[in-house]
Amino acid sequence: CTLRVKDVSEKISFPQIGIQCAKKKDVEAALKLRKEINVDPFQTGFEHAQSNIDLNVVRLCFQVFLPNEQGKVTRVVPPVVSQSIHDKKSSKDLVICRVDKSSGKARGGDEIFLLCDKVNKEDIKIKFFEEDTQGINVWEDFGDFGQGDVHRQYAIVFRTPPYHSQEITRPVEVSLQLLRPSDGETSEMIPFTYMPDDPDPDRIAEKRKRKAQRLVEFWNIAGNSDYKRGGTGASVRGRLSSMLKGVRRIKTDPDASQGMPQYSMDNIG
Repeated sequence: CTLRVKDVSEKISFPQIGIQCAKKKDVEAALKLRKEINVDPFQTGFEHAQSNIDLNVVRLCFQVFLPNEQGKVTRVVPPVVSQSIHDKKSSKDLVICRVDKSSGKARGGDEIFLLCDKVNKEDIKIKFFEEDTQGINVWEDFGDFGQGDVHRQYAIVFRTPPYHSQEITRPVEVSLQLLRPSDGETSEMIPFTYMPDDPDPDRIAEKRKRKAQRLVEFWNIAGNSDYKRGGTGASVRGRLSSMLKGVRRIKTDPDASQGMPQYSMDNIG
């Protein structure tokens, strides 16, 4: 597209310009036409005509030619290119459908299953970030996973990154979202909460407390029943003594000291 400009005091616009998609079979002919009209701003040649070209992303290139008073071009301004422009039909919006956990340890490493719309396993990241009250990003990190952890382009299994301060004493809410590095596209963010590290993850103290409580309840019940039967009452020592005496009652056999049984060859008749 060529535009002749006389007034350069204002911004130059290209009205009604669009991008025409090329089919794979038409790529070679399109590059051949550009070669004939000398459209090669970076002077890189056309050897890439036979290579595998991504037809879903392009950049617009702008180049300025400056003529002299006689109208002959005497100066060419270095070309400038736009940001990548992606075909929306090939690059669907990133959507997080569901996660199986919405919180994790401050030191990270929690395994999370994330369901999403179709993603490219070679072009996807999971971004964790925190913003201040003014919306300024104060911290960010990325979930840990590989291409093998992306299941059929619709699910990702990853591990959470550690929070920048692992000594937190209260829950801290951050955000996570999908990120496509090729064009910077992101999904809607969802909340994620970092929890302080638990000093007793196995709940040992809680189990001991529960066990001690059961023991107290048992002795209270046993003490009440002994008291009703005229036993030793609520004394734990007395109840233990009674139980041991009952278990250790042994009748002494007067013939046991003789070393011989009561039956023998002499007394069987």
